[in-house]
Amino acid sequence: MKTFSPFTVERLRNRGSVPGLIQALAHHKDGRVRAGAARALRDLGDEQAIEALLKALDDPNAKVREAAARALQDLGDERAVEPLLGLLDDKQAPVRRAAARALERVGNAQAVNALCERLQDRDKWVCHAATQALAAIGDPRSVEALCTTLEHTGQRVRRAAAQALEKIGDPEAIPALRQALWDNNKEVRWAAACALESMSWKPEPDRVGAAYWCAKRQWEQCLDMGELALDPLYLALEDRNKDIRRSAVRCLGQIGNPQAIPTLVTALEDKSQDVRLAAAKALGQIGDPQATEALCQALEDKKGPVGRAAAKALGQIGAVQAVESLTASLGSKHEQVRRAAAQALGEIGDKSCLKALINTLSDKSKSVRQAAARALGTLDSTQANEALIEALEANEAEVRQAAAQALGEIGAPDSVEALLGVLHDRAAQVRQAAAQALEKLSWKPANVETGAIYWVAKRDWERCLEIGQPAVEPLTAALKHDSRNVRRNAAQTLGKIGAEQAIRPLIHSLSDHDPQVQWAAMEALAEIGPPAVDHLLHALRYMERDSSFNAIRTLGKIGDPKAVEPLVANLDGPLRLVSAQALQEIGPAAVPTLIHALRGRFFSCGARCTAARILGRIGDKRATEPLIRALRDPDSPVREAATESLEKMGQAAVEALGAALKNPQIELRWAAARMLERIGPDSIMALIGALSDNSAQVRQIAANVLGRIGSNSALESLTSALRDPNQGVRRAAAQALGQIGDTRAAEPLKAASYDTSQPVRQAATRALSALG
Repeated sequence: MKTFSPFTVERLRNRGSVPGLIQALAHHKDGRVRAGAARALRDLGDEQAIEALLKALDDPNAKVREAAARALQDLGDERAVEPLLGLLDDKQAPVRRAAARALERVGNAQAVNALCERLQDRDKWVCHAATQALAAIGDPRSVEALCTTLEHTGQRVRRAAAQALEKIGDPEAIPALRQALWDNNKEVRWAAACALESMSWKPEPDRVGAAYWCAKRQWEQCLDMGELALDPLYLALEDRNKDIRRSAVRCLGQIGNPQAIPTLVTALEDKSQDVRLAAAKALGQIGDPQATEALCQALEDKKGPVGRAAAKALGQIGAVQAVESLTASLGSKHEQVRRAAAQALGEIGDKSCLKALINTLSDKSKSVRQAAARALGTLDSTQANEALIEALEANEAEVRQAAAQALGEIGAPDSVEALLGVLHDRAAQVRQAAAQALEKLSWKPANVETGAIYWVAKRDWERCLEIGQPAVEPLTAALKHDSRNVRRNAAQTLGKIGAEQAIRPLIHSLSDHDPQVQWAAMEALAEIGPPAVDHLLHALRYMERDSSFNAIRTLGKIGDPKAVEPLVANLDGPLRLVSAQALQEIGPAAVPTLIHALRGRFFSCGARCTAARILGRIGDKRATEPLIRALRDPDSPVREAATESLEKMGQAAVEALGAALKNPQIELRWAAARMLERIGPDSIMALIGALSDNSAQVRQIAANVLGRIGSNSALESLTSALRDPNQGVRRAAAQALGQIGDTRAAEPLKAASYDTSQPVRQAATRALSALG
């Protein structure tokens, strides 16, 4: 007999030698070799090995039995069911586990009872494998045993049991699954909830429903449950996942039931900073003094955000017992804790912390000094006046603003003089705070200049308008305010005042990042009028495109002729459209320069084209002749623009077009004729008059155009033209009468059919045919 070893088995596996491996499995004395052969046969997956593997299930070596069971699992042959059932009682747990796993693949209803017995196996992994096998088989007979398994000590087994019940889908499992929603493991709770959902079970507004939503981590629905969700949320706080614990804490805070305070106090010691932070915030939301002591301890948390949240919560609770701890926290190493402590002391309002807050006005952090100033305002003690007046000179605008607001809250008359000085502060928000403080002190401005600064700071635009010129300087300063509403109103008020000294700042506001402020600046400059024109034209040289756009629109609104030439010069640039609109608004004053541009050979085709269109929109008669001449411009866009403009001008262009019919240049005459044709009925009288012109060519052109227009009002004149001494005119008249189609022309046309000129006779004959 051939000698085998583990190395021989490996070579046989690599060669795919199933017979050799079967021989090794059946006859080798070494259990390790037999087990290796079974594993190799499993890898090869050849059905020839099934009989040998079935026999190997009785092998005295546990490793061999386990390997054989695993191999049969992968081969999936139903002949293995009965032998595998026998292995479920094997003394070795790994063998029992392998047998159960194999039955997951090949098992049937025959295996249900035996697998149910294994659910009580002393080895949790055997229980787990049996549970999965029962899930794969899906026999309802296993439901009762699986429901019992939901109470197993192993969380993996309990979760597998819930998942198995979900696959089986038998409603008989619902009561047990509802109970599993209270399991101490989130994965088991999740599996139970999923199983209930798959069975179309609907949660009710009760404790079980709340447990279901908590298990599903649907926190919004938990909130809807209110106090019913307290117990499931407490359970969630025991979870290993910090995100689940944090979400549960947040829900407890939003539910706001004081019963949750002990649990939340415990959460203040959670190992996760996020959970501790959420717990402090939740206690603040509940606002019950029971939490004061625990929150005071949390002020010393090694993480600043937790201490800050604790301080804020103490302020929300308003507990006087916390004043001493909060006062001590004014010296915390964390800036955010010092700031929150100052805010909380202001909310509590106990004057025992007054001295500490005054000292905090010297803190190195501006945000802490700002919070201290605001807190001193809420304490309403004149003892803080001197320190707050000194804070009005701080480098930071936020601190100066808070100090001014605090002085207004305290209301001590000896702070008036200091607040009046702050009305000239470089920061708009500080000036506004000073004005509001002075109002609380019932102060009234003693002179116009001070009043102007005061009312601007108060944003009383009507009073500023009443004051007039003295308000211009503070209004100009307000054009730089952070608030777009302030900038817009300041610009509008300056425009109503007509303040020429505000022109430059208003021009600067044309570049404001807010479109409403830009518009207000344009309107204001338009109200100031001509004095702003030179400044706008000068600024155009240096402005960016967007600002130049606004400046040009403003020039159009003002309508000063001085802007015409610079605007016409822009017709060649990227701002030609807005320049054209401005020139149109300026109107007749722009006509001579536009005519010059239309005629100028130094202007581009685009500029001439735009000039032609603007002249048509303005509609001034002075433009008719230049536009007619532009009909023979070498560039077709210019000719088209001139044509459109003359057509818009209508009757105003007819007289000049009639005169152009007599121009010695044939191209111009024909262009004028085409234009009269486009104008239509409004040009008929001029064309009738042209039928009496001394020039036969003019008479012929007029007849042709009248025919194309087709108006009966020209019938008599065209009939007379049939007797014109020039045969070309007679022929044109005959053609025109045919185009008009009036039967009254039949007799004159019959007479013309005997004309001495053959072309005339032919034209008259065709016209008679057209008349029918």
